[in-house]
Amino acid sequence: MAIGKKFLAQLKSAFVDLEGYYTVMELVEAGDLFHFIARPNYRPNEELWSFISINLLMGLEQLHELGVIHNDLKPPNVLIHKNGYIVICDFGLSVISEHDSGTKGTPGYIAPENYTACADYFSLGVILYELSEKKRPFKDSRGFLSLKVMPAKNINEDVSIFIKSLLEVDPANGTCDIKKAKTFKCFNPSHFQLIENHSLKSPLLSYVARHAIIQDIERAFDFHPKSTPNHKDVGIQCTIDAQNVNNNLGNMATTSRQEVNIVELTMFACNDERCGCLKTFNSAKALQQHNRDLDSLALGKYRCDYCQKCFTRKERLDNHILSHNNPPKKAKK
Repeated sequence: MAIGKKFLAQLKSAFVDLEGYYTVMELVEAGDLFHFIARPNYRPNEELWSFISINLLMGLEQLHELGVIHNDLKPPNVLIHKNGYIVICDFGLSVISEHDSGTKGTPGYIAPENYTACADYFSLGVILYELSEKKRPFKDSRGFLSLKVMPAKNINEDVSIFIKSLLEVDPANGTCDIKKAKTFKCFNPSHFQLIENHSLKSPLLSYVARHAIIQDIERAFDFHPKSTPNHKDVGIQCTIDAQNVNNNLGNMATTSRQEVNIVELTMFACNDERCGCLKTFNSAKALQQHNRDLDSLALGKYRCDYCQKCFTRKERLDNHILSHNNPPKKAKK
């Protein structure tokens, strides 16, 4: 939100009109933590957990230095940058800490006490548990009504101790600042400075690389045919240029690029009314041969006596004849 804060979504512009205030935030391109965790093939590991944890601790430190409480920290509000680092976003429920002490937020992530900066650390504890176990630590979706933390299976004892300190009901006994967080054995102390400077290689780079390629594929197949296509122009070509995909990866590690199989994908589809086979071909030459086969096939076998148009299959001729017998009705003026 604040300019120059690496772990908070950056404000690009703001304006106001008679109806309200508006903000324009930076585009963070690689999705959010919610969808990252929800993947079927997601597997937690200590390196990934530690990296994301320190990113979020840095983000909360920067936010609280501004005197702001987030009030709604949860995985959908944690975005993944194309450089593999994390930023916190969505400050719609945020408040200046000295002006508000009420309870706000999303059930399952909100702290049981009235809101202070410590409540954001409680929400962080829920996220870090979810990052490890793919579920929230409380059986009750309302969170603070059932504060018995479910046992963790995928994390070691040091990580478990840190998460429990974040989920402490009494803030005086819990972890409410990054200075105390650095004392826990689950972190490498040197990583805090490296991550603050964005100089540690992110374990999220391979995920970012795959996410970028999926976006390129979706854009390449965003095809809008003409409303009145010429039947001779039967090729629908959708090409994904492998070089452009590589360029979009930017400074991704070589290992990340190797994890995804980048190939040039080209598709040619037959949409000739006479055929209706909807076959696809991997080259323009193959499609042209298919069209020649249509022309040389015994097209006179299924000929429309009304317009002399020929078809390769009887059912297509029958449908064509029906269109003559039942022409579309003109709209009444």
